Amino acid sequence: MAKLNGQRDTMQLPSIFGTREAMIGIGVFLCLALVSIPIVLVVSLVPLYLSNNAVDGGKSSSSSSTSLTTFEQQALDATNQYRTSHCAPALTYDQNLKKIAQTYAQKLCDTNTFAHSGNTYQGQALGENLWQISSSSPMTTSSLNGADPVAAWYSEISSYNFASPGFSSATGHFTQLVWKSTTSFGIGVCCTSAGTTCIAVANYISAGNVAGQFPQNVLPTSCSG
Repeated sequence: MAKLNGQRDTMQLPSIFGTREAMIGIGVFLCLALVSIPIVLVVSLVPLYLSNNAVDGGKSSSSSSTSLTTFEQQALDATNQYRTSHCAPALTYDQNLKKIAQTYAQKLCDTNTFAHSGNTYQGQALGENLWQISSSSPMTTSSLNGADPVAAWYSEISSYNFASPGFSSATGHFTQLVWKSTTSFGIGVCCTSAGTTCIAVANYISAGNVAGQFPQNVLPTSCSG
Protein backbone atom coordinates (compact mmCIF):
# COMPACT_ATOMS: atom_id res chain seq x y z
CA MET A 1 0.00 0.00 0.00
CA ALA A 2 1.59 3.23 -1.10
CA LYS A 3 1.30 6.57 0.61
CA LEU A 4 -0.05 9.41 -1.43
CA ASN A 5 2.52 12.09 -2.02
CA GLY A 6 0.30 14.86 -0.70
CA GLN A 7 0.68 16.99 -3.81
CA ARG A 8 -2.29 19.29 -4.35
CA ASP A 9 -3.15 21.97 -6.83
CA THR A 10 -5.70 24.75 -6.67
CA MET A 11 -8.24 23.35 -9.10
CA GLN A 12 -11.70 22.84 -7.70
CA LEU A 13 -11.49 19.06 -7.56
CA PRO A 14 -7.88 17.93 -7.93
CA SER A 15 -7.21 14.23 -7.63
CA ILE A 16 -4.25 11.90 -7.31
CA PHE A 17 -4.50 8.47 -8.83
CA GLY A 18 -2.42 5.48 -7.83
CA THR A 19 -2.23 1.81 -8.76
CA ARG A 20 -4.49 -0.98 -7.51
CA GLU A 21 -2.41 -1.34 -4.36
CA ALA A 22 -2.08 2.40 -3.94
CA MET A 23 -4.97 4.61 -3.01
CA ILE A 24 -6.93 7.37 -4.62
CA GLY A 25 -7.06 10.70 -2.83
CA ILE A 26 -9.06 13.81 -3.34
CA GLY A 27 -8.64 17.38 -2.19
CA VAL A 28 -11.41 19.94 -2.13
CA PHE A 29 -10.52 23.56 -1.47
CA LEU A 30 -13.23 25.99 -0.37
CA CYS A 31 -12.82 29.61 0.67
CA LEU A 32 -15.28 30.85 3.25
CA ALA A 33 -15.75 34.13 5.05
CA LEU A 34 -17.23 34.15 8.54
CA VAL A 35 -17.62 37.44 10.39
CA SER A 36 -14.95 38.98 8.20
CA ILE A 37 -12.42 36.33 9.29
CA PRO A 38 -11.11 34.40 6.27
CA ILE A 39 -11.33 30.65 6.68
CA VAL A 40 -9.95 28.03 4.32
CA LEU A 41 -11.52 24.61 4.47
CA VAL A 42 -9.64 21.68 2.98
CA VAL A 43 -11.19 18.24 2.80
CA SER A 44 -9.46 15.08 1.70
CA LEU A 45 -10.15 11.36 1.79
CA VAL A 46 -7.96 8.27 1.68
CA PRO A 47 -7.84 5.42 1.09
CA LEU A 48 -10.50 4.82 -1.45
CA TYR A 49 -9.77 1.14 -1.75
CA LEU A 50 -10.62 0.25 -5.32
CA SER A 51 -10.19 -3.48 -5.80
CA ASN A 52 -12.09 -6.12 -7.68
CA ASN A 53 -12.54 -7.92 -4.39
CA ALA A 54 -14.00 -6.66 -1.15
CA VAL A 55 -11.82 -6.73 1.93
CA ASP A 56 -13.00 -9.80 3.77
CA GLY A 57 -13.78 -9.46 7.45
CA GLY A 58 -12.34 -6.15 8.49
CA LYS A 59 -14.20 -5.66 11.74
CA SER A 60 -12.14 -4.15 14.50
CA SER A 61 -11.64 -6.55 17.37
CA SER A 62 -12.96 -4.26 20.08
CA SER A 63 -15.50 -1.51 20.38
CA SER A 64 -14.89 0.30 23.62
CA SER A 65 -17.65 1.67 25.79
CA THR A 66 -15.28 4.40 26.99
CA SER A 67 -17.04 7.75 27.14
CA LEU A 68 -16.60 9.76 23.98
CA THR A 69 -15.46 13.35 23.83
CA THR A 70 -18.00 15.90 22.67
CA PHE A 71 -16.27 16.10 19.28
CA GLU A 72 -16.32 12.31 18.89
CA GLN A 73 -19.97 12.05 19.87
CA GLN A 74 -20.93 14.81 17.45
CA ALA A 75 -19.06 13.08 14.63
CA LEU A 76 -20.60 9.70 15.47
CA ASP A 77 -24.13 11.09 15.69
CA ALA A 78 -23.79 12.98 12.40
CA THR A 79 -22.28 9.97 10.66
CA ASN A 80 -25.05 7.64 11.76
CA GLN A 81 -27.77 10.14 10.95
CA TYR A 82 -26.52 10.36 7.38
CA ARG A 83 -26.09 6.59 7.15
CA THR A 84 -29.64 5.99 8.35
CA SER A 85 -30.90 8.12 5.47
CA HIS A 86 -29.17 5.70 3.09
CA CYS A 87 -30.32 2.48 4.77
CA ALA A 88 -26.82 1.81 6.09
CA PRO A 89 -26.39 0.39 9.61
CA ALA A 90 -25.11 2.68 12.33
CA LEU A 91 -21.36 2.54 12.88
CA THR A 92 -19.82 1.47 16.16
CA TYR A 93 -17.25 3.85 17.59
CA ASP A 94 -13.98 1.99 17.99
CA GLN A 95 -11.24 3.20 20.31
CA ASN A 96 -8.53 1.31 18.40
CA LEU A 97 -9.40 3.16 15.21
CA LYS A 98 -9.58 6.41 17.19
CA LYS A 99 -6.04 5.86 18.52
CA ILE A 100 -4.72 5.33 15.00
CA ALA A 101 -6.56 8.40 13.77
CA GLN A 102 -5.49 10.57 16.72
CA THR A 103 -1.84 9.58 16.43
CA TYR A 104 -1.80 10.44 12.76
CA ALA A 105 -3.73 13.68 13.21
CA GLN A 106 -1.22 14.79 15.83
CA LYS A 107 1.64 13.94 13.49
CA LEU A 108 0.11 16.16 10.81
CA CYS A 109 -0.33 19.01 13.29
CA ASP A 110 3.18 18.65 14.70
CA THR A 111 4.75 18.69 11.24
CA ASN A 112 2.40 21.26 9.72
CA THR A 113 1.65 18.87 6.86
CA PHE A 114 -1.53 17.56 5.28
CA ALA A 115 -1.03 14.24 3.55
CA HIS A 116 -2.43 10.72 3.70
CA SER A 117 -1.28 7.90 5.95
CA GLY A 118 -2.07 4.67 4.13
CA ASN A 119 -2.53 3.10 7.59
CA THR A 120 -3.84 -0.42 8.07
CA TYR A 121 -5.30 -2.23 11.07
CA GLN A 122 -4.88 -5.95 11.68
CA GLY A 123 -3.79 -6.34 8.07
CA GLN A 124 -6.87 -4.61 6.68
CA ALA A 125 -6.93 -1.45 4.62
CA LEU A 126 -8.49 1.48 6.45
CA GLY A 127 -10.84 3.96 4.93
CA GLU A 128 -9.52 7.39 5.86
CA ASN A 129 -11.11 10.83 5.64
CA LEU A 130 -9.01 13.91 6.29
CA TRP A 131 -10.41 17.35 7.06
CA GLN A 132 -8.51 20.54 7.63
CA ILE A 133 -9.66 24.01 8.58
CA SER A 134 -7.48 27.12 8.82
CA SER A 135 -8.29 30.53 10.22
CA SER A 136 -6.50 33.78 10.91
CA SER A 137 -7.91 33.55 14.45
CA PRO A 138 -6.53 30.85 16.77
CA MET A 139 -8.75 27.81 17.34
CA THR A 140 -8.78 24.95 19.82
CA THR A 141 -10.16 21.44 19.47
CA SER A 142 -12.85 22.31 22.02
CA SER A 143 -14.11 25.04 19.69
CA LEU A 144 -14.68 22.56 16.84
CA ASN A 145 -17.89 20.70 16.10
CA GLY A 146 -17.44 17.07 15.14
CA ALA A 147 -20.43 17.29 12.80
CA ASP A 148 -18.64 19.79 10.56
CA PRO A 149 -16.13 17.46 8.87
CA VAL A 150 -18.87 14.85 8.47
CA ALA A 151 -21.14 17.41 6.80
CA ALA A 152 -18.31 18.42 4.46
CA TRP A 153 -17.80 14.82 3.37
CA TYR A 154 -21.52 14.22 2.98
CA SER A 155 -22.01 17.34 0.84
CA GLU A 156 -20.56 15.44 -2.11
CA ILE A 157 -23.89 13.64 -2.46
CA SER A 158 -24.91 16.45 -4.82
CA SER A 159 -22.42 15.10 -7.37
CA TYR A 160 -23.16 11.39 -7.00
CA ASN A 161 -25.12 9.67 -9.77
CA PHE A 162 -27.19 6.91 -8.18
CA ALA A 163 -28.39 5.86 -11.64
CA SER A 164 -24.80 5.05 -12.57
CA PRO A 165 -23.15 3.98 -9.31
CA GLY A 166 -19.40 3.88 -9.07
CA PHE A 167 -16.33 5.73 -7.97
CA SER A 168 -15.78 9.37 -8.81
CA SER A 169 -13.08 11.69 -7.52
CA ALA A 170 -15.84 14.19 -6.73
CA THR A 171 -17.80 11.86 -4.45
CA GLY A 172 -15.34 9.55 -2.70
CA HIS A 173 -15.76 11.09 0.74
CA PHE A 174 -19.53 10.73 0.58
CA THR A 175 -19.45 7.13 -0.62
CA GLN A 176 -17.06 6.07 2.15
CA LEU A 177 -19.23 7.82 4.72
CA VAL A 178 -22.42 5.92 3.80
CA TRP A 179 -20.77 2.68 2.62
CA LYS A 180 -23.19 0.04 3.87
CA SER A 181 -20.70 -2.71 4.74
CA THR A 182 -18.50 -0.43 6.83
CA THR A 183 -19.05 -1.32 10.49
CA SER A 184 -16.76 0.80 12.66
CA PHE A 185 -14.99 4.11 12.76
CA GLY A 186 -12.90 6.33 15.00
CA ILE A 187 -11.90 9.97 14.68
CA GLY A 188 -8.99 12.04 15.93
CA VAL A 189 -8.58 15.81 15.97
CA CYS A 190 -5.82 18.27 16.77
CA CYS A 191 -4.77 21.87 16.23
CA THR A 192 -1.32 23.21 15.46
CA SER A 193 0.61 24.98 18.21
CA ALA A 194 -0.38 28.34 16.73
CA GLY A 195 -4.01 27.27 16.63
CA THR A 196 -4.53 28.58 13.12
CA THR A 197 -4.98 25.12 11.59
CA CYS A 198 -6.92 22.14 12.91
CA ILE A 199 -7.09 18.67 11.38
CA ALA A 200 -9.48 15.75 11.78
CA VAL A 201 -8.71 12.20 10.70
CA ALA A 202 -11.44 9.54 10.51
CA ASN A 203 -10.68 5.86 9.96
CA TYR A 204 -13.20 3.26 8.80
CA ILE A 205 -13.39 -0.55 8.74
CA SER A 206 -14.20 -2.19 6.42
CA ALA A 207 -12.84 0.32 3.92
CA GLY A 208 -15.41 1.50 1.42
CA ASN A 209 -15.25 2.31 -2.27
CA VAL A 210 -14.57 -1.24 -3.40
CA ALA A 211 -14.78 -1.53 -7.17
CA GLY A 212 -17.92 -3.28 -8.38
CA GLN A 213 -19.72 -2.99 -5.05
CA PHE A 214 -21.21 0.50 -5.19
CA PRO A 215 -24.80 -0.53 -6.10
CA GLN A 216 -25.29 -2.54 -2.91
CA ASN A 217 -23.30 -0.24 -0.63
CA VAL A 218 -24.26 3.30 -1.66
CA LEU A 219 -28.04 3.52 -1.62
CA PRO A 220 -30.22 6.54 -2.40
CA THR A 221 -32.29 8.15 0.33
CA SER A 222 -35.37 6.67 -1.36
CA CYS A 223 -34.20 3.21 -0.22
CA SER A 224 -36.51 3.32 2.79
CA GLY A 225 -39.51 4.60 0.86
